[in-house]
Amino acid sequence: MGAFYTIKQLCFLVLISSGFYNCKYADEIELTNEYGVSDTAMHWSNLELFDHKPSFRSGLRHKYTGEVVIPPRYLFPDFSEGILTANQNLGSGAVNSNEDIRIPFIYDKIHEFKNGTARVGKNYLYGLVDSLGNVIVPLQYDYCSIGFSESFAWVMKDKKSGFVNRKGELAIPCIYDDAESFSEGLAAVKKGDKWGFIDTLNQVVIGFEFDDTYNFNNNVCWVKKDGMWGLLHRSRKMLTTYKYLVPHGFSEGKAWAETIHGFVLLDTTGKRLSDVAYRDVNRILDGRAIINGLYHYGIADDEGDLIVDMIYNEITRQNYKTFSVSTEASTGLLDNDGNELIEVKYKSLKFLPKHIIVEENFGQKALFDYKGNQLTSKWYANIGELYSNTAPVKDGKKYGFIDGKGKIIIAPQYDWADNYLDGLAAVKLGKFGYINRDGQTIIPFEYDTAIAFRHGNALVKKEGQWQVIDKNNTIIAGALDEVRYATEGMYMVKSGDRWGYLDYDYNLVTEPIYDSLEKFDDGWGKVYLNGKEGIVNLSGTQIVEPIYDFISDYFDGEASITKDGKYGCIDHNGNVIIQPIYDRFLDFRNGKTLVIKPDGTRVYIDITGTEYPIDH
Repeated sequence: MGAFYTIKQLCFLVLISSGFYNCKYADEIELTNEYGVSDTAMHWSNLELFDHKPSFRSGLRHKYTGEVVIPPRYLFPDFSEGILTANQNLGSGAVNSNEDIRIPFIYDKIHEFKNGTARVGKNYLYGLVDSLGNVIVPLQYDYCSIGFSESFAWVMKDKKSGFVNRKGELAIPCIYDDAESFSEGLAAVKKGDKWGFIDTLNQVVIGFEFDDTYNFNNNVCWVKKDGMWGLLHRSRKMLTTYKYLVPHGFSEGKAWAETIHGFVLLDTTGKRLSDVAYRDVNRILDGRAIINGLYHYGIADDEGDLIVDMIYNEITRQNYKTFSVSTEASTGLLDNDGNELIEVKYKSLKFLPKHIIVEENFGQKALFDYKGNQLTSKWYANIGELYSNTAPVKDGKKYGFIDGKGKIIIAPQYDWADNYLDGLAAVKLGKFGYINRDGQTIIPFEYDTAIAFRHGNALVKKEGQWQVIDKNNTIIAGALDEVRYATEGMYMVKSGDRWGYLDYDYNLVTEPIYDSLEKFDDGWGKVYLNGKEGIVNLSGTQIVEPIYDFISDYFDGEASITKDGKYGCIDHNGNVIIQPIYDRFLDFRNGKTLVIKPDGTRVYIDITGTEYPIDH
């Protein structure tokens, strides 16, 4: 059954494209569950990364409502097990969906979470941390696995491999030349140029006789000898001869293996199921696999038999056990048995979490569900993405709104319409204003531009000036002559000849007092005043007073500063860690930098200011 949620409302300011702002919307909504999708609004499995391509940054949003949970601030992120890990210029760390720091940004590298831990690296050494930032495996290894598997993690030291337990203790010493993670109680390990298997007590269960191996799955494992692969049972019995070129891992009890004629399907007894050999294959999921012929694609069942002939230029697995298929001229949707749900005759399909926007050859659009039902009673000139169970539609030259069932809830009557956010939608009727879900005008049509509400505030433009208003149409911040996106969810705003910052919810966090500003980078924005440079953070707080002639970009967690011709250094919190007393200063690398002292002497210094001879 559905459930009601109150969700933070955030939206991304971008240019109008195809008649709509590309905003992601959330409101107090009821999420239906007709496809068996989890209703838990903020459960991490309902969240996904999204990219802001102009800034090469990523954030986090709710995949069913479009709610922006974390603005696009992060470089090279991963999101797993409810934690967003990111590798920033200032350091690598992790935050949760509330953007609370879980792992401080003090590491050189971080990888995604797996089974409650993440691999981190610093100064070329690696270990594992948990989701609270606690070090579980000390950073003392040359490398390690991305997480635990069956309570053990693989580690490497001095080119030898072993395993640690969840206490961080070295349970199996680093004596092997290579190793794979534990699976079904066994781990593949290598001695010399041969592989074998050990148990969790480091007892050799299967001897070192193989050139290569996979992990055990369903008590069987692919092993390689003399360039060919065979299937081995846990009992040490070979289920097939060594006759396969390349095997795939088992999925749903089946695996593809390549012969000289192509890929064939086997079960866990080694029995060949398919009579036909295919050129290329994908793993089996929900009993189906996408098959690649010489130039076209089809779909096979879990016995290896084709249920969809290889006639399509492209096949992609979609939600709810469906497949989008495309020919050179058209596209459509098939179910898991290969039946047409949406006829293969349309120009394009745009896939949303629970809906599909279908575009016909003449550009008209309709809303479908994943069962192939057309939900809208007619075709529209445009349909916006459906978030919070609402989407704007364009009928002829007018805009209105439909719900998730395709039903018109507000008749097309506006010159333009955005989606609902914070209970209101920006629409245009000559001028811009805001309406509620009943179509009632809440804020009059008096603005030249209107951007969607976020947390009770909206950004509007009137008579050439930008203003921040609340839902009572009261001006919160006004007389803004210019607004520019400053990356990482911040905006640069100009009032008169002075500049300041708005945050993602349009709060004026930095008063317009500066001569000029720069875009944010890793949480810091450079500000200029009277020819000097300083820094503010994402909360708008000035952390470095504008007293320096120059502040470099951050590198390795520090930035060089210049004052009166002398060089020093600040950390990522803006603290001066090396006073500007040197004639030359290079970027820190691995905790040290080369400097030139006033007497011309060249020395290395660390971040504490300790000096080291040049030959150190």
